Amino acid sequence: MPELPDVEGFKRYLSETSLHKKIENVHVGSAKILRGISSRRLKQALRGRSMESTRRRGKHLFVALDDGRWLTLHFGMTGRLAYFKSLDDDPEHDRLRLDFERGAGSEDLVNRLPKTYLLSHREEGRSCPRCKGTIETIKTAGRTTYYCPRCQTKTQ
Repeated sequence: MPELPDVEGFKRYLSETSLHKKIENVHVGSAKILRGISSRRLKQALRGRSMESTRRRGKHLFVALDDGRWLTLHFGMTGRLAYFKSLDDDPEHDRLRLDFERGAGSEDLVNRLPKTYLLSHREEGRSCPRCKGTIETIKTAGRTTYYCPRCQTKTQ
């Protein structure tokens, strides 16, 4: 499951690669990912629009559209973003693809992010990229979570 630093990295990468580009077409590979909107309505809402800014709240990524509406992204257990220059690079089982007016994108998000944003700190004992504290792990429901006890404190 993408963790908070991953989603922050997705936010920054989306901001660097996809803002102010007109969305030409929308492909929904699996309608199961949609909440509160049909594939048809999502396509209508996004076609011809551009993304103007991004915000992150927890593990949700919010994308402001040029018409004042917002697109909300949640990456579930295995979600990620990728930008392709050629449709030949499009993954076989993608859930949602936005084609931009000047072509779709191919640089894989994970390969373009600074190493400090992603997997490099997801190891117990490594330094937190934010505060340089020590990364720790906990297991909950059989899942391992990596966190920094300085940055991610318990709420009362």
